[in-house]
Amino acid sequence: MLVVDQKLCGLFIPDIAAGKEGMKIQCINAFDDQRPPPLEYSPNRIPMPGVNINTDPEFMSCCDCTDECYDKSKCACFQLTIQGAKYKNLMEEDPEDISYVWKRLLTAVPTGIYECNSRCSCSKRCLNKVVQHPIQVKMQLFRTKSRGWGLQSLQDIPKGMFICIYAGNLYTEKDANALCQGQDHGDEYFAELDLIENAEARKEGFESGVVNPDESDQEEKDSDSDYDERKDTNEEDDYVCTARNRPSVSNREIVTRSSRTSSRNEKKTSASSTPQRSNSSDSSDDEMVNMMPNTLNALTEGMRVPFRRLYGPKEKVPWTPYVMDAKKCGNIGRYFNHSCDPNLFVQSVFVDTHDLRFPWIAFFAMRVIRAGEELTWNYNYEVGSVPSKVLYCKCGTKKCRGRIL
Repeated sequence: MLVVDQKLCGLFIPDIAAGKEGMKIQCINAFDDQRPPPLEYSPNRIPMPGVNINTDPEFMSCCDCTDECYDKSKCACFQLTIQGAKYKNLMEEDPEDISYVWKRLLTAVPTGIYECNSRCSCSKRCLNKVVQHPIQVKMQLFRTKSRGWGLQSLQDIPKGMFICIYAGNLYTEKDANALCQGQDHGDEYFAELDLIENAEARKEGFESGVVNPDESDQEEKDSDSDYDERKDTNEEDDYVCTARNRPSVSNREIVTRSSRTSSRNEKKTSASSTPQRSNSSDSSDDEMVNMMPNTLNALTEGMRVPFRRLYGPKEKVPWTPYVMDAKKCGNIGRYFNHSCDPNLFVQSVFVDTHDLRFPWIAFFAMRVIRAGEELTWNYNYEVGSVPSKVLYCKCGTKKCRGRIL
């Protein structure tokens, strides 16, 4: 659907981003004059109370390249990405093909991409600075016939080109679950920052959540002088979020928060440039968390400890990912619809911090995309994973599975 004549539209908005993006993003409705739901537009993620992201540049490694990072073997930031992929046995491709190739990402990197940052010697033209730049793809928000609002491209897009990030309010899982209890707020625009879990799932023989309680608990207490046993509980929230129409974000098969929470219950028996907000009067809650985990004990052979646990007792059990919510505050990335044959893929990227818990969520072109095509990605829900919840797919592609959930 590519409407050129604005007179044919019941609704035309010149820029739904209100000048907050690098270019205008039009909105059209060729069916009626219905407007998109109200949205506080934000091109950046906004950490909410309880989410402490250390964005101090001094806590990030950097490169001293003078060739705009043309030589990956000499760029410390490129090497972070390459070595991360190598550590997870993902080096089937040539190292030169890992991460960006002339600012194009041809293959997803499940362990994350580390872009050059403000401490690096390179300029804005650096080949390893992509996601941190403003949107450069002309897009249009439009009303679909049967799937609500969607995004279409107004230009041809080459394979591997960066499209945009997924921005919104960043919550702890506890606070995100509390939002779902409200009548006017669901979890349909939730996305988990679960790079750690996805990377750990690739470990050979890894069993998610399996720990040695005797060894790991004692080592954690010994390594943290401020440890308080009364605060170290393993209780989980009784509340379980309803299934949402948006998945958690990953580079592999995506698992819904609802199904993941259900799985945990079964096991009982079986970045941002925006200033951080805080409403807590306890100064200890506002303390900046340690960005670098204590890996000394993790190197002990034979131990299987969830990586999030290495950040210390302040990282509450059961070490669940933080959640991005774009329902009422977010950017254009919230409008991408599902397709069983998508043209976009998701990539975790580290821009303003090297804390593995807080990557940026970025979308890239999976293939060449022609002007007028709707931009979509595969939510990768597991059909039947949430009892009594059914979502039918209306993507209309030849590969359509009929159901999303």
